[in-house]
This record gives sequence, C-alpha cells and structure tokens, in this order.
Amino acid sequence: MNHLGSGFRLATLALAIGLLSACSELQSLQERFAADPLLRQNTTERKSDLEQQIQGDREQQTPVVNLPQDFPVEIPTIPRAELIEANETGKTVWKAQQSGTRIFNFYQQALTSNGWKILQSVASEAGGNKTLTASLDNLEINISIEPEGAESKTVFAISYHRNNRIASSETKQLTTTDPNPEKEKTKPSPRIEEQKPAPLSYSDLDTIPEQLQAYVKEVIALGSIVIEPNKHNGDRLFQPNKTVTRREFARWLVRTNNTMYSHRPSQEVRLAASNKTPAFKDIPVFDPDFPYIQALAETGIVPSILTGDSSQILFRPDAPLTREDFIIWKLPLDIRRSLPSASIEAIEKTWGFEDTAQINSLALRALFADFQNGENSNLRRAFGYTILFQPNKTVTRAEAVASFWYFGYQGDGISAEEALKIQN
Repeated sequence: MNHLGSGFRLATLALAIGLLSACSELQSLQERFAADPLLRQNTTERKSDLEQQIQGDREQQTPVVNLPQDFPVEIPTIPRAELIEANETGKTVWKAQQSGTRIFNFYQQALTSNGWKILQSVASEAGGNKTLTASLDNLEINISIEPEGAESKTVFAISYHRNNRIASSETKQLTTTDPNPEKEKTKPSPRIEEQKPAPLSYSDLDTIPEQLQAYVKEVIALGSIVIEPNKHNGDRLFQPNKTVTRREFARWLVRTNNTMYSHRPSQEVRLAASNKTPAFKDIPVFDPDFPYIQALAETGIVPSILTGDSSQILFRPDAPLTREDFIIWKLPLDIRRSLPSASIEAIEKTWGFEDTAQINSLALRALFADFQNGENSNLRRAFGYTILFQPNKTVTRAEAVASFWYFGYQGDGISAEEALKIQN
C-alpha cells in the first residue's frame, strides 16, 4: 500500500511539472507572435496623420468663392447667405437657411423700398420655384429661387446685367461735367461754402399734423428744406406725411444745422470735397448728396467703415429712414460730443419703452441722451408721448423736419425761431 501511494504521488508530481512546462512554453510562444507595442503605437500615429492629411486635402479642395468685381452694390443680399458659385458673366448662386418664401418676400420688400421697379413676380405654390425680375436705372436683375432642399437650406440664383446704351449715355454725361476726374483728385481739399438758402413756399403746408405745424413752418422758413417742384404742373409740395428717405434726412440735417449756426462756423458740419474717398460704395463723388452724406460719415455721426463698422459699406440713400437711425444721426449734433453709455434698464427707467430689448446699443445711448434734454427732446417734439419706440418704424417728412427745430443740449442751443431772428 505504501509503495502504491508513493508511486501515485510521484506520478502526480510529474504530471504537474509537465503541465507547468507546457504553460510556460505556450506563454513564450504567445509573446513571440504578439504584436509589437511600438508597432501598434506607430500604426495609431500614422492613422492619425493620415486622417489629418485627408481632412486637410478636403479643406484645400473646398474653394473660396468671391463676388465678381462687377457685382452691383445696388443689389441687396440676404444676411448670412453663403455664396457657392459666381462667374463674370453676371450670375451668382447662393445658399441660405431661410425658406424660399422668406427669401422671395425679402427681395420683394428690399427692392421695392430701394426704388427698384418690379417687372415680373412669379411665386408658385409653397415649395415650388419662384422668380423675380426687377430693374433700377440701367440695371436689371433676375432672381430664381429653387424649392427648399435638405437641412432646410434653399438655393437661389441672382443674374444681373446693365443696359449698355443707357450706361454709355450716363458715362458721356459724367465725362462732360467732369472731363478729367483724376486730375481733380490731385487738388487740395477746399472748404465747400453753400450759398445762403432762400425760403421756399409749399402749397400743402396746411396738411401738416397740427402738433407739428409750428415747428415745421419755422424750419421751412429758414430755407434749408428744398424739394423740387412737380415736373408736370410746377407745384412745389412738401408732402408732410410722406416717408422721408435716408438721403433727404442727411441733406436736410446738415443744411439746417449749418443754416442755424451760420453765425457760429465752429458749429457747422463741413461739407466733403469731391476729392475724398467715398465712405459708401453706393454714394460716389458725383452723387448730388455726396458732400452731405460723406461729411456725416467723416464726422463719425453716421456709422461707416470710417467708424470701424465694416458691415456699413452701403448707405442705401433711397431707403426709408427708421426711428433708430433718426435718433442716432440727430443726437450727436445736439450734445456735440460722444454719446453716453446706456443700458436697457436705464431706458426702461427713463422712457419706459416696452420694446427696449429690440433697440440696438447705439440707439439706446442716443435715446438716453435725448431724455436728458427735457422738453427739447427730439422724440417728444417729433412723436409726442409714446411707450413704444418701434425702432424700425419709418419717419415722415414732418416728423423729421420738426426734430430740426432745435439743435442743442440742456439749454445750450438754438431754435429755428431764434435763427430766423438772426437772419432778419
């Protein structure tokens, strides 16, 4: 029995030793054929480098599309629309997040408000193609809007061309009035003096709203508000309830300020000479209102690229003036210094407007200063009592001219009534 037990233990021990030896050889074999960790690291790094290279190639393959050099500045563009194709033959293709209907409505409104004539307007049922053809002077455009695509994006094309016959006629006329514009640019910048304005009579002043009549009539008596007579019957109409354009307001603002301060040249806005580089692409030096609009830009009253606002490259002279621009342009000529800081809370506590959150920051500053002007406030004079500012509401001619009745701040200023006494 002892011999049998001893033999059994020896056999068991031998079997265990064999198994351990086999496991050791198997582990050695696995390690021998296992992937090199350094090799795995290099492979991961190469894979990352390859992915970066592919991404870089993709970025290089996405071309940057620029507007053609001859793209007319008169054509409005959708904010944040992406230009995806352009050529020199007068066609651009865009992509926008808005629906086709919103794009169509945007262009109808923008073109109409800027003096374009709508030649054709075709809007099919929702989701269909839409086209719009319009003209302005010698420029004609066609806007074609495709159905809404993937990811709520809409593709639309703008084609444009100019009538060369009309353009040639205009060029000839400009050449006649300015035969050597380059030579003119080399001249020094003289101070432009305006002749003393003569008061004009308008046949419809009795249609001015009663609350504004006294203000408007005294400003008109200064002679700074000039409106051309009707071409057909020669009548000169003020049309007080007509919306004032940005061009008109800029011209009348400068002319009235300079007329009221004719006895104090230091308070006048110096008109810009024709050798200045235009601050706005749509107000060239030969525009009749260039001296006024350029002057407001150079003094920093009207935001432009000169004030560091790169988005203000167009003045849009024939667009309606909004209340927001009205107060931004007028207040600097009252306080004669930079606009004060102001917050939404400050405007809510002073004016109590319920739509304060809709007003931009520059207009908030102008409104705060205007409130401090008491009864000589432009808002009180032009619009009366209101708890809604309505920043995008348009301004009438009567409202605009009423604001010119007084220039000054907190008692230091001049009214149209006082200016008329000085004139006489």
